[in-house]
Amino acid sequence: MPASANLVVPRPNTTLKVSSVNPRMLRPVLPPSRSASSAVPLPSRFRELVNQPPYQFNNLYVRTTHIVPAATPRVIGNPEPVPPKGKEAKNTWIKRTTQDMVGMRLAYDRRQTTLEGEDAVDTQLFNVVDRYVLTDQSDRWHSRKALTLLAIHGNGCPRRIWEPALRYLLQMIEAADVEYFIPEIWSFESVNSGDSAMLNSGKLGDLFDWADGSRDQLNFLLHYIPDEPVANGVSPTSLPVHLPPVAEEEAHRRTTHGFRHRTFVAMGHSIGGCALARAAADTPALFSSLILLDPTLVPNLFPGAPYDGRFTMFIMGRMSEWKDRETARRDLARYPPNRAWDPEALDTFVQEGLYDTMDGTVALKLSAFIESVAYMEFLLIGETWELLPTIDERISLRWVMSGKPPESWVAVMTGGLEEHELIAQTVWRRPTNASNVRIKGAGHSIPQEAPKALAEDVFMFLKQKYATPSTPAKL
Repeated sequence: MPASANLVVPRPNTTLKVSSVNPRMLRPVLPPSRSASSAVPLPSRFRELVNQPPYQFNNLYVRTTHIVPAATPRVIGNPEPVPPKGKEAKNTWIKRTTQDMVGMRLAYDRRQTTLEGEDAVDTQLFNVVDRYVLTDQSDRWHSRKALTLLAIHGNGCPRRIWEPALRYLLQMIEAADVEYFIPEIWSFESVNSGDSAMLNSGKLGDLFDWADGSRDQLNFLLHYIPDEPVANGVSPTSLPVHLPPVAEEEAHRRTTHGFRHRTFVAMGHSIGGCALARAAADTPALFSSLILLDPTLVPNLFPGAPYDGRFTMFIMGRMSEWKDRETARRDLARYPPNRAWDPEALDTFVQEGLYDTMDGTVALKLSAFIESVAYMEFLLIGETWELLPTIDERISLRWVMSGKPPESWVAVMTGGLEEHELIAQTVWRRPTNASNVRIKGAGHSIPQEAPKALAEDVFMFLKQKYATPSTPAKL
């Protein structure tokens, strides 16, 4: 899709006036336990996953997989329930469970906004991350600016859902004469998605606060990511599976001064983009640029309105197990949210979002119940929208938005606010050092529906942002 086919959102004539939701402060990201990273017992399939030799992602990059402890304390709720057998019994259970979850979530949000209670516990969860590292150590890159890219997926997707877009992006950078290169990419997986959800199985509950997702991202950046992409004299693939924490002095320095040897560009999709923006508002020193892909950010004009439970019931009732991957792919292609997906993205989901069961079938790594819990998030969405103007203006914001009308729940939450007005009010809420685009023909799931168009836009944004003053690029 040529860039000329896309649209730029003009600045609105007026600023939307909303009442404050009184955004919470994030809970502190505590220094990690020195034994936490080695405490997780790995199931056999994980030992196979992480002990494999580096995967050759393309001709210049290899992929390795790592595990880091998530932030503590955090919100868990009650243990994940087991649904009954039988269609009628399951449907009745879904309706009753949804009602209970709606009431519990509303009560939790009320406690958070009125400071009536504390719900955090010390349960240790883990994040699985992939590292894509440039193995070509030749002089061809020495004159270019090195960027580190962090990718945060949306709800319900595994961390490798980015791979179609990443392949296009890296091909463009290799083929072009640009002034930057990316020696390292990190794809970060939420505790309740993909392999992370399986690793945390039995510890996830019926309550999830995406503010903890923001804290997990900060925990990784402050405490675990190495100081530089490839240290001199060290093999690019030598990092251990369980990343060790950096010194506490280094983590403290990063909080106020950022990285000494990295220029960090972070991109997040959907609720992952919302959590990323909240992380940047909290600790801006870590970031140089944010690329926000149709992030779940909405002014909370009507608090509590979206909690009718319809979408929760829809997710909990979805099919999650198939006889084989071929059958799964066929059914997933017909699933309404997936119908517009690029074939390569769908293949990636079928390969990376499913696992082989002991019964010889294949099933989603993320259970329908845990996915539905993660969708019951509106508190952080409204808080982060309100906090957008507070994000340090030094950080460039690139908004990559859907070219289609927003999802129906957005209209409910905003009282039917016109979609073009909603997008304009969001992408221009912090106008300084910000730019935007609407990807024509793409819906909310931009990385899955338009990976090439996304890669083209990211490529051009980075080309403009990190060009030297004497050779500006046009976006």
